[in-house]
Amino acid sequence: MRPRVRNTIASGLGGGAKQPRGPAGEVSPTDDESEAWPVPDLTILQTARHDPPPLPVPAIFGDAWGQWIEAAAEGKGAPCDYVAGALLAVAGSLIGKSRWAHPYGDWREPPVIWSVLVGNPSSRKSPGLDAVRAPLEALSDRLMTAAAPALEAWRKRKEIADLHDAAWREKYKQAVKKRESLPTYPAEADAGDEPLGPVLEINDATVEGLTKFLARQQRGTLVVRDELAGWLGGMNRYHGGSSDRPFWIEAYCGRRHAVDRVSRDGEEVRRLSVSLVGCIQPEPLSSLLLKPDDDGMVARFCPFWPLLSPPKRPVRMSDSGFAEQAFGRLHGLKMPTDYEGDPKPDFIPFSETAQARLDAFTREAFEWEKEAEGSGLLVSFIGKTNGLSVRIALILTFLDWAASDQIDPPVEISEDYCLRAVGFVRDYALPWPA
Repeated sequence: MRPRVRNTIASGLGGGAKQPRGPAGEVSPTDDESEAWPVPDLTILQTARHDPPPLPVPAIFGDAWGQWIEAAAEGKGAPCDYVAGALLAVAGSLIGKSRWAHPYGDWREPPVIWSVLVGNPSSRKSPGLDAVRAPLEALSDRLMTAAAPALEAWRKRKEIADLHDAAWREKYKQAVKKRESLPTYPAEADAGDEPLGPVLEINDATVEGLTKFLARQQRGTLVVRDELAGWLGGMNRYHGGSSDRPFWIEAYCGRRHAVDRVSRDGEEVRRLSVSLVGCIQPEPLSSLLLKPDDDGMVARFCPFWPLLSPPKRPVRMSDSGFAEQAFGRLHGLKMPTDYEGDPKPDFIPFSETAQARLDAFTREAFEWEKEAEGSGLLVSFIGKTNGLSVRIALILTFLDWAASDQIDPPVEISEDYCLRAVGFVRDYALPWPA
């Protein structure tokens, strides 16, 4: 059975014109068949949203993470949905390019999730996001402290290298003037690349700057925007004759991204991998994202739009140390290398029973697509649900491992995690976009 539609935020979500239907749903006679006026379809005037489906946190995230999400949400006075959405995006970014899901055949999915936390200004979106950012920032501080000695050593080498470089340049000038043999560039003038610090999140960056960063950063990264409207609005502006929108659409897929323009140095990112989490209010969401001209952008967002939670004094708080330690394990996943010695993902297969479950869901989603034909963005979103399920199954698998005392990382995605992911997409995410 197809999930119920969640809201009617904009009539532009529909596709072509529909035949008018009467009160009982029957098609009214056309002018050729009757002189009577057709019964208008008054549903296009509806603006109210249905209540969102509840998020079954323990059923999706398991006991350990389920309890942490509920405690973190209670401590921040926020709905669990916002904490869960932020957790999926953060965990996916920490896994990054170290592990990709491999259901079967040539189908592979990166753990990239774009979580959009939707709600009015009083809905506690930012506190819910902060509950997950706090342990992430603690991990970042710890990694930065560990990396500080190497960075300081490089800076000292750089000072010395700059002196050798300046001396060589002066000798080169004199040799050119006197038409003497040119001096060889000294090895001491090269301090090597600056050590790249453990940047776990980025709040604002140009596409050019992000491309250069990702060309050196092996794991991928996370973009966090407390106000997503500014990010979306800036994406639609044109810079030097081109829009940033195609870059971001590619960033969701993990594909190769190469830049070779006159105005930029050549850069290549083997696997463009950028996770995203941000907050937005319903009205900017409708005007900036829910457009009839579908380019696939809206289908890439995983929505979290809960009912308002009544304010109450918290009786429990989350264990930030638990999340920080788990995040550290995800970030510490080793990456294999390819035949050229470059880092590449380890592709994690689905078990036989997980493949069967995924096949069943893929067929189910295909039937929903046929039923929704002509419904604009809804069809686009349904078309991405199988890939979203695969990504979430991978993330849930490694979240549980990171919270356990198991040493070796998972080498397979089981039926249980596939069922959890499919349940999340079918019963929670899919009712959103229409």
